[in-house]
Amino acid sequence: MYRHAEVPQWLMDEMQNGDAAAAISNAALADKDELCVETLQRFVRLYGAEAGNLSLKTMSRAACIWAAASRRRYCRCCATAPSSRPS
Repeated sequence: MYRHAEVPQWLMDEMQNGDAAAAISNAALADKDELCVETLQRFVRLYGAEAGNLSLKTMSRAACIWAAASRRRYCRCCATAPSSRPS
């Protein structure tokens, strides 16, 4: 339970019967559950930030390109602009 919101039964069933991360991602991309959408948005933002940190640590251009490509893939589910900071 998060923010006093109950997990929908269909999502609970999908998470228990298979890969929980895939169930959450699929629900977010299909815009089935608001909390799943927020979870995926936060994951993508934090993942992209860490990829950027890694590229700065190693001075790697490939990491920057890969992070940008990954972020574009999931932008369609994000309600905010891809360049916005996590709250």
